[in-house]
Amino acid sequence: MEDRLGVRLLNRTTRGSPHAEGEAFYHRAQRILADIEEAENEVARFRERPHGKLRINVGTAFGGYQFVPALPEFLARYPRSSRDHMTTASST
Repeated sequence: MEDRLGVRLLNRTTRGSPHAEGEAFYHRAQRILADIEEAENEVARFRERPHGKLRINVGTAFGGYQFVPALPEFLARYPRSSRDHMTTASST
């Protein structure tokens, strides 16, 4: 690394104290690694939340009394989803 950068990053003594360049490099590398971890966590959160199209075919009575009233809460909770639903008259 030192050869590539053209600077000495660390004193090779029993104390091993860093040069100013080494300390600056270390702190910058820590920020980069933290940014990478944050980016990975952000992408991982997409896997945790359902998304996509929900397709449901329900009877008219169930759709009117159960399904349709639940839609606003569902869509608020999962904003990356959409729905495609059909209601059909039941033949009972």
